[in-house]
Amino acid sequence: MPRRSKGARLWLESEERDAHGKLVRHATWVIRDGARKVRTGCAREDGAGAERALAEYLASKYRAPRDRNRHPADILVLDVLNIYLADKAGKLARPEETKQRVLTLADFWQPHVLADVNGKRCRDYVTWRVGQPWLIGQARSDREPAAASYRRSRTP
Repeated sequence: MPRRSKGARLWLESEERDAHGKLVRHATWVIRDGARKVRTGCAREDGAGAERALAEYLASKYRAPRDRNRHPADILVLDVLNIYLADKAGKLARPEETKQRVLTLADFWQPHVLADVNGKRCRDYVTWRVGQPWLIGQARSDREPAAASYRRSRTP
């Protein structure tokens, strides 16, 4: 019987030296996932960077379930947003802007399922969002958006 996989994990790969003792590669963190090995590019001292790389790797592996006829209490709002990004965002005129809008939505809707989406929760989102600064590119602006802009929003 084959061994059971330990799942994706960080592993410190030791330094490599050639036949003459010359250093070929420093000790670095790699992600081990079964037989697959993904280099993080993080040195031994950068454990926090390696953990971020592992989190990004795990997030990239996740695929939102697309099963039909599920109850709204079983469907995460984040799964719906991920499916929207995968299916639609790349076909739009400004996919990066759409991605930023979806990430902003995800900040608020993260713990919720579709059954939680109602008028009050949407008004709570508007109240929460009005207090947040606008993102312009990667920089935050001092300007705060108006509540009316979210009622007209083109975001999903």
